[in-house]
Amino acid sequence: MSPVKSEEKRFRILEAALRVFSDKGYYGSSIPSIAKEAEVATGTIYVYFKDKQALANELYLYLRDIFRQHVKLGDDRMTPRERFHTLWQSYIHFGLSHRMELEFIEDHHHAPYLEKETQKAAFEFLNDYSKFLENLVKAGAVKNESLFLLLGMMEGMALGLLHIIWHEHLEPTEENIAKAEQMAWEAIRI
Repeated sequence: MSPVKSEEKRFRILEAALRVFSDKGYYGSSIPSIAKEAEVATGTIYVYFKDKQALANELYLYLRDIFRQHVKLGDDRMTPRERFHTLWQSYIHFGLSHRMELEFIEDHHHAPYLEKETQKAAFEFLNDYSKFLENLVKAGAVKNESLFLLLGMMEGMALGLLHIIWHEHLEPTEENIAKAEQMAWEAIRI
């Protein structure tokens, strides 16, 4: 008879894994240290996850889903500038309230222990942003450049802002966030 799985316990293990991976890195972490952090027996982890790699993959997908739920792309009724504003504000505010989650996503995005299916899901996720940018290009609102170039510029500027805020070089005021948003918009708009 297989053990009964609890969503609450699975969530607790994922949250503990996030803290341990964030503190010790993937290679410095162990299943026993994650179990201790989650306050479960080491064997319990294996009821939910095959091994540390499976746990890291599941955590990555779980955090990408949280990110996707929080970061908004606006809708077709909005002007291109309003859509950019919606994306920028939701991205920055996600990073301010979910630093550990966003750092994990960024640090592990190209990790060798992410399985092909996890990487595929991550790139499918990028399709939403590519379509968003493609619509802005078609509307004549942003430069007609490679979508990956535009995406890299936008995300680089947003992450750069978050890094200087996280490291306390800039106050996370609405004024500073709005100024950075305007500079980011100016960088890609026509």
